[in-house]
Amino acid sequence: MRVFVYGTLKNGGVGHIFCDLQSQRFIGEAIVSDMALFLVSGVGFNFPAMTHGEGRVSGEVYEIDAATFDSMCRFEGRMYHPLTVETTLGPAETFLWSLETDDLDSAPLLDADIQHFPLTV
Repeated sequence: MRVFVYGTLKNGGVGHIFCDLQSQRFIGEAIVSDMALFLVSGVGFNFPAMTHGEGRVSGEVYEIDAATFDSMCRFEGRMYHPLTVETTLGPAETFLWSLETDDLDSAPLLDADIQHFPLTV
């Protein structure tokens, strides 16, 4: 399975190490269009979040096994959901951020500082 990763899942990020992406096959750098990238902060830690929107997001594409995808799902948690997107290297799975959840653990995010970071390529 191919995945498009951004933020902390990219090479050098904590998510990259946690999910053992370094053991998977790197395909290349890619861009996803019609997406917006945000930085969520003020909740005890900072994290990047990609949602549908105007703009483009840069990232990396990997060919991964099922165990790595399971690790990525655990790392991303309930505020993200997997979705197939079209990248400049072809289709790949990625994780979109969503506050559309009944999870009460996400309530502090309502007071978070959310900043948009448009990518220009």
